[in-house]
Amino acid sequence: MEIEDFKKLKKEIDKDILFEEEYAQQKLVELPKLQQHYLDIATLMAMNLKKKQLEVDRTFARKFKYFKFDDNLSWDGNKGQIEIQVRGDKEYQDKLRSFYQLEVMLKHVESTISNLKQLHFTIKTYLEFRKFQTGTY
Repeated sequence: MEIEDFKKLKKEIDKDILFEEEYAQQKLVELPKLQQHYLDIATLMAMNLKKKQLEVDRTFARKFKYFKFDDNLSWDGNKGQIEIQVRGDKEYQDKLRSFYQLEVMLKHVESTISNLKQLHFTIKTYLEFRKFQTGTY
């Protein structure tokens, strides 16, 4: 998922999490479907995150091998120096940045799922309080 896709998803989340009193009953009915929708998104994001982790690990291994055996400079087998070179490599940093961005996006979606669960109880409490106020409880 790219940043622009996430911005669109965030707008969708902001709309879905909105609670208006006059539509409380309707929102209560919609919440399980919304939770499932975001759970599906979170699942796909988690699978993509695992793929990105593998890409990061493979890139690290490939770069480590390059700096240890194929680089023009001799690092004398110094693991720490080689790791510094790998971590400073642009390709590795780009893969790692992409991994971290997706990780943050996934945490946001997981937080949204949690908020939707809490919203369910908030709306139920609100509707019961309204019944109590009107004397229909």
